[in-house]
Amino acid sequence: MRFRRLFSSNRLTLTLSVVVLLAAVVLSCNQRDFRWLSRLGNLLTLLGIIQISRPQLADREIKPGILSSDSPYKLNDLRHWNHIGEPAPEWVYEDLSNRTAVSVLGPLTTLVGAIAAGFGDLLNPLLGFPP
Repeated sequence: MRFRRLFSSNRLTLTLSVVVLLAAVVLSCNQRDFRWLSRLGNLLTLLGIIQISRPQLADREIKPGILSSDSPYKLNDLRHWNHIGEPAPEWVYEDLSNRTAVSVLGPLTTLVGAIAAGFGDLLNPLLGFPP
C-alpha cells in the first residue's frame, strides 16, 4: 500500500527520473563509458511505466469529460470552477494529475529511457571513449 501511494506522486517520479538521468550522465563521463547511460536508461523506462500507471497506483481512474450547463467547460477542467467562482474539488486536481502523468510525463520519461538504453553506448566512439 505504501509503495502505491509513494509512486503515485508525479513530483516524486519526475524528480527520480531527473536524478537517474543526471546520475547516468555523470557516472558515464566519470567512468568514460556510456554503457552506464544504457543501463540506467532501463531504470528510466521503468519510471515512465510507473508514471503511466499512476491512475491505478493512486486508485483513482481518469474521469470522463462531462460538459457543464453552467459554463462552456467540462466539469474536470479548472477553468469551469474559475468561471463559476467556486473552488475546484480535490478530485479535479487528482484527475489533472492523472492526465498529466498518463499523457505527458510517463510517455516522455519512457521515450527518454528507451533512447538512452538503446543508443547510450553509441556515444562512446563519438566522444573518443574506449568501446
